[in-house]
Parts: sequence; C-alpha cells; structure tokens
Amino acid sequence: MNLDELVNSNLQKLNPTDLIIWRYICAHKKACCYISIYELAAACNVSRTTILRFAKKLSLDGFSDLKMMLKMES
Repeated sequence: MNLDELVNSNLQKLNPTDLIIWRYICAHKKACCYISIYELAAACNVSRTTILRFAKKLSLDGFSDLKMMLKMES
C-alpha cells in the first residue's frame, strides 16, 4: 500500500491540521524524504508531536516510517 492509499483509508481519523500536513507532504514529496521532523513541523506551523500523531493515525510507528514510505515511492 502506498502513502496516498494509506491516507485515503484513514481519512476519517484525520483532522484539519493533519490535512495541512498531508497537503504539504504531497506538494513537497522529494524534499520531505530528507527533512527532519522539526523542519516539517516548522513548515506546517505545527509541533513535532502533531507530526508524530499524524503518522500514528496512518497506522505507522512514527516519522521514520513515514519518511521510509516516501523514499520507497520516489
């Protein structure tokens, strides 16, 4: 399952802040493969914990799994 399918299957769990994170990731997929959780949080104007919660809502173990999925897709 790719990241788009994962987000679509868990869409009911996501709140508006999660969707902001997802839109940023979609618009910057290549860059998000190499940025830190702090850089992503700053770019989305959210906390590091919010990024972690987003990944957990997608049934991932954490931010590193999110980045791994992004790298596998590109």
